Amino acid sequence: MIPHSLIEKLNEFEKKFPDKTYIKLLNAKNYISEAIGKDVSAEHIKSYLIAKGYQEIDDNISSPNDELNLDDILNMDWSKKRNYQPSVESQGTLNSYYLNELSFGDNTIGFERLVVENQKLVQKIAARYQNYINHQLSYDDLVSEGTIGLISAIHKFDINKEVQFSTYAVWWIRQKIIRAIIDTGTTIRIPVYMFESVVKIKRAELACLLNDQRPNVAELCSDLDINEETYKKAKIVEHQFLGITSLDQYASTEEQDTEIGDFVSIESHKVLGGYHKEFFNPSLLSEQRDVRDRIRQIILEHLKPREQEIIFERFGFYDNEPKTLEHIGQSLGLTRERIRQIEAKALRKLRARITRKEVIHDYQWPEQIIGG
Repeated sequence: MIPHSLIEKLNEFEKKFPDKTYIKLLNAKNYISEAIGKDVSAEHIKSYLIAKGYQEIDDNISSPNDELNLDDILNMDWSKKRNYQPSVESQGTLNSYYLNELSFGDNTIGFERLVVENQKLVQKIAARYQNYINHQLSYDDLVSEGTIGLISAIHKFDINKEVQFSTYAVWWIRQKIIRAIIDTGTTIRIPVYMFESVVKIKRAELACLLNDQRPNVAELCSDLDINEETYKKAKIVEHQFLGITSLDQYASTEEQDTEIGDFVSIESHKVLGGYHKEFFNPSLLSEQRDVRDRIRQIILEHLKPREQEIIFERFGFYDNEPKTLEHIGQSLGLTRERIRQIEAKALRKLRARITRKEVIHDYQWPEQIIGG
């Protein structure tokens, strides 16, 4: 009686080797011999394959090559091998074909072809990360790192698992690219946990913007299960470390006589969702504080006490939080319309005082400088 396990092994043979247009005799021989528990002649294996409907049977049963090292990989002549294309219906089948070869020890052809055939996948993922967190790695650097991730995926993939190789490889490729960006892609290296916090927060902020909503710090922190102190630290790291480029870098790869620092102006950083003082350059803060003091002084000199109160509340002079007409009206015991009228009158007075040519420059609000 034929053992049930042997029947199962033979029934799985065609799943193991799905491409019936081409098969290596050595691979089939190894599989069947292992299933039966003894060596089976190549002639018997060949007859079995013909009966199963396999068309081209490669009867070269020479010993497989030794495992390739990194130097072998880098020295491969892939341009010649790109012309070789087995007759398979899809990329998934192609990967399965070469992974089967690799699992039976045919390291040279199977390994090389897996790396070559999945280069488009690597390039596609690398392209997505070109503008990721303002890093300084080139596209070629990302492709190189992604290829190393692909090689790791090839070595670690289990052909017995019910998952496509491309799905498995994407994780390794992406992980290697992101780790390279974290380790070497920024002027100052950021700890992985902080880098991940910055990315998580930016995604949440962008999701708000896509829904036409201004990011709210308290709501974001609640959604992300972080406190506001963690949020603030992440935004400071994003601005101070992930938004900078070394000023010693050459401005052009062709003419290496001018550095970026030769013509870059001081620039503050606009941060989604939060505007803490650490996000702006000191000179800009100083200018804004001076203008604010001048505006406050002219309000105190030329407006009545009630007008002063309304303007200070309306424009957030006390706590940087502008108040609504309703809120001010409730605190002063006046209607919304009356508050609006007083505000309009007060603004006309101020405008008359600060729009003369000789003084208007003193009251212009300093903005962040963009460009040179």
